[in-house]
Amino acid sequence: MRKTTVPMIATALLATTVGSAPAAGGNDLSVDDVVGIYQQQSPTNNWHTGVVQRAEARVVWTNANGANWNLQPDLANDRLLVGPDCPYYQPGGEIGFEFTTGVGPDGPTVLGFDFNNEFYGLASRGSTLQFVLDGEVPTLSPHYVAAARSWFTARAEYEAGAYEDALATLSALWDQYPVGNGIWWSIFGNDPFGLNLGTPPCYYGLRQLTDMTEWRVANPDHPGSDRILRLSVLAVGQSRGVEPRTMQELIDGEGVAVTHAFDERVLADDYAIVHESLDFFAEYVHTITDGLLEVEIQVIPLPELEVAVTASANANGAYYATIANYTQPFGSVSEQQIAATDWWWVLYPSHVPDQYEDFQYLPFIAGGMGVGPNGSPCFISDERWLARKPGHLGVGTYVPDERTTYLPQWLQHEVFHHFYRVWSGFGLEDQSHQWFDRSTWPADFVGQFEPDYYHESLFKRLKGATEPTFVAGLRNAILDASFDELEVADVLGMYERIPGQNGYHFGEIQPDGAQLEWLNSAGVSWGLDPRIQEGVLGIGPDCPYYNPDVPNDFQLALEENDLGDLLGSLKGFFFNGELYTLEKPCDGDLNGDGVVDGIDLSSVLAYWGLANAASDLDGDGTVNGTDLTILLANWGTCPGNRSGRARSNADQRGAGTPVHRGRPTPRRPLGTLIGCSCTPPRGARQVGCTQHTGLNLLRDASARAPREP
Repeated sequence: MRKTTVPMIATALLATTVGSAPAAGGNDLSVDDVVGIYQQQSPTNNWHTGVVQRAEARVVWTNANGANWNLQPDLANDRLLVGPDCPYYQPGGEIGFEFTTGVGPDGPTVLGFDFNNEFYGLASRGSTLQFVLDGEVPTLSPHYVAAARSWFTARAEYEAGAYEDALATLSALWDQYPVGNGIWWSIFGNDPFGLNLGTPPCYYGLRQLTDMTEWRVANPDHPGSDRILRLSVLAVGQSRGVEPRTMQELIDGEGVAVTHAFDERVLADDYAIVHESLDFFAEYVHTITDGLLEVEIQVIPLPELEVAVTASANANGAYYATIANYTQPFGSVSEQQIAATDWWWVLYPSHVPDQYEDFQYLPFIAGGMGVGPNGSPCFISDERWLARKPGHLGVGTYVPDERTTYLPQWLQHEVFHHFYRVWSGFGLEDQSHQWFDRSTWPADFVGQFEPDYYHESLFKRLKGATEPTFVAGLRNAILDASFDELEVADVLGMYERIPGQNGYHFGEIQPDGAQLEWLNSAGVSWGLDPRIQEGVLGIGPDCPYYNPDVPNDFQLALEENDLGDLLGSLKGFFFNGELYTLEKPCDGDLNGDGVVDGIDLSSVLAYWGLANAASDLDGDGTVNGTDLTILLANWGTCPGNRSGRARSNADQRGAGTPVHRGRPTPRRPLGTLIGCSCTPPRGARQVGCTQHTGLNLLRDASARAPREP
């Protein structure tokens, strides 16, 4: 058997210094003196090992089983008291951790504590993660330990360029605990000491890393790429809203007015935490594009910008503490920065009120996946999502090894929402988060966990996409776009948003004096200001989606090649973050009505044997049998053409009945949330959307901002 050495984790989960604790009866202990990992002498279960740690402003005990409760310092009496959230609490009595001190090499020090008639000795002041990897918790599942060891070992080998070694480490784990096997359910909700390594632990990262490593091994001499995918992170300076202090205030929409500043931990060292959160994910994107795209990360500080935030609860049991309008920051970014960006991440000061007792473990939804300019994906989260573990996902402050395990998992989850929107024709998310219901998986998909679905989607569908190709579909920047060859006449015609779901998704741009007009199939129209050389058709107050504070014009989109390089011809336009494609005439549609039918056949027969350019489909100078063959081969509705479908729908309603739904309720510009910022709650099996924390986000966002009125 191949022997592997587990690397020492470079960071410490417990950033503490051994205190100079006094002997009994001396000066008070401090919290720093008692922070540490404690263990019974011969532990028989995971409740016999735990850690006293800080969780923001609280002091918390979390055992190796993942159970935790608050501790109230009473260190003048050398103890930490427990409260009602502790299963051993007894009303009317005072029980707690009674600390014992002794004399160490550097003077008096804490030895351990008595609790519930059992003694827990101080075992370590180091990292709980390293304590696990070193095998110091004999009652932990060997599967959990093996997964964590393999993940950190293989990742270190990968980062050192030892791809063959990394693949061997991963293969050894998969041989013992196979990919997609139900055995992973046995550790699904394991979170010793409040660690957050995902659910199942490390499984997301292991699957991503396996895909990355296999590509690196297969392409040892890949030269890299000169094509950049730029991810711009917008760091919003302040947020303001009404903060609830109790569950009743949350339900009633009440509380106190507060202003939040951007967390200093995320600002530190030039946003080092942001880059740390993205590095592994950036490498993942590079490898799944076969090395064709290099992810470049830039942080755009917006220190003067203040955004509104809200807190609410809905009838489905979902809790929100979110930015009110995630598109607002785009109004503070230059046109050049927007044009140069492919993907976005909006980071705003957190409005999650978890400092209050009612909300310490509540799974607030603070973001998700949205749609930015030019149809780009937009990650959305509060900034503390990178700094501390929300109460429903773990305990305490993230350290790099946890952060770089969990954040790439969340980023993968959100970006696949975007992938499934762009390539909706594959039907991979016809229903929100459908992968949590195994019965919805395509028949050729293997596995049973969320990362399995992503892997299968990627290699059995997305990488084979053609319209657009997978690489082209990831690129949204238009900085290099040139609209010099376009004229007003080029933008006239019929357009369709794919998939078309209502009358607002089909329409025509037509002349209207010196201006242009957009008329959709629902009978709603508004004017357009043609600024062709800027690549813009401007909207105004007569458009129901107009927002004077955020640019929301029709942004012209150019055709691209298979690598996403922009060409000079018009593809369509982006509006509200969605692509409307210009319908092109098809061979045989001689009158341009979107259908090859008897009218077109009559034209060919009328000019049979003659030289007629319109009916000479092959351009050989004569209308003959070759032209008839082309026409018959395209008989019926032109592929992707709205006109034929509109005719069919009219037939169902009755010929001549207009499709008019009235003036729509304007939605937030540039799209709506289509994802969530949570993972399944501890212990919840992935069997349906209702058991996934935050799964109502898409449904709820759709209700707030419908695609049609």
